[in-house]
Amino acid sequence: MEYPGANALLVTVTDDESRRIEQQPDSATKAEIMKVLRDMFGNHIPEATDILVPKWWSNRFFKGTFSNWPIGVSRYEFDQIRAQVGRVYFTGEHTSEHYNGYVHGAYLAGIDSANMMINCIKKKMCKFQNLPKGT
Repeated sequence: MEYPGANALLVTVTDDESRRIEQQPDSATKAEIMKVLRDMFGNHIPEATDILVPKWWSNRFFKGTFSNWPIGVSRYEFDQIRAQVGRVYFTGEHTSEHYNGYVHGAYLAGIDSANMMINCIKKKMCKFQNLPKGT
């Protein structure tokens, strides 16, 4: 998805590097990012106007969590984690088949869940079809 004129850049760091970055001032993080960008694209690029550094490690609601399906997860297990329970639908980046762990995965999973709910309400197709175990 594109947003012409937005000029936004996303940088993802994990584990020890994300902890290090959280502990320094945002201005130091911005300086690091600008150095990398200038090394890649030259000194003619403009200075970033602002940055947002989420505090995933220190935020009491996240504590560094990041979903990452391990190698070998079966289709059955994947379907189980996103299957509805009664009238409750589960969605989010962890339920995205192709982009789990990423914001666009959450966005696309949300669209999928919304379509499942719409089908349930409008067409009375309310059952999520799980594949049998072992497939």
